[in-house]
This record gives sequence, C-alpha cells and structure tokens, in this order.
Amino acid sequence: MIALAERFTELARARSALCPGIDPCEEMLYCRGLRDDPDGLRQFCDRVLDAAADRVAMIKPQMAFFERHGPDRNRPREAIERYRDAAGLLWKAVPAGGEV
Repeated sequence: MIALAERFTELARARSALCPGIDPCEEMLYCRGLRDDPDGLRQFCDRVLDAAADRVAMIKPQMAFFERHGPDRNRPREAIERYRDAAGLLWKAVPAGGEV
C-alpha cells in the first residue's frame, strides 16, 4: 500500500498540488441556477469535479454544507466519493465543526 504522502506527491507532480474546497453554500447553488437540496448539491459537486479532477491531487469538501440536509446528505456525498475514487483523487473531508 502506498503511503498518503507518497500518493499526494505522485499526484501533485502529475497534476498539481492544488486542493479545491467544495463548499456548496445556498448562495453558491442559487447563483448557478441550482436548488438548495441534495440534487442541487450533487450537480454542483459534479460541475466542480468535472472541471478539476484531472488537474488536482486532492479535493476538500466542507461537510457542513452536506450535513445541513439531514439524512439525504448521503446521496451527494456518496456520488462525490464514487467520482473521487474513479478519478484517483485524494480526499480531505472537513467535519461540520471545522478543521480539526
């Protein structure tokens, strides 16, 4: 198994060391014509990932923006996880309470 630091270094050399945050706040969704619901979250995340996946080593979703949708939050989060795995991205999930 490759250590996280080795994998990040490998991806950063091949793509970049950028780590875009995925912060789908209500205003961010609305100004892109998306609803503030799990489907809107998923569409927003798909757009961000489509634009960035082959250019970055890691993504950083702010989980508070997902958790505010209660039990339905898992659908868009699981979609991001599938996309992340398919694109070979690393993931730094920020818990609802902020950086730890």
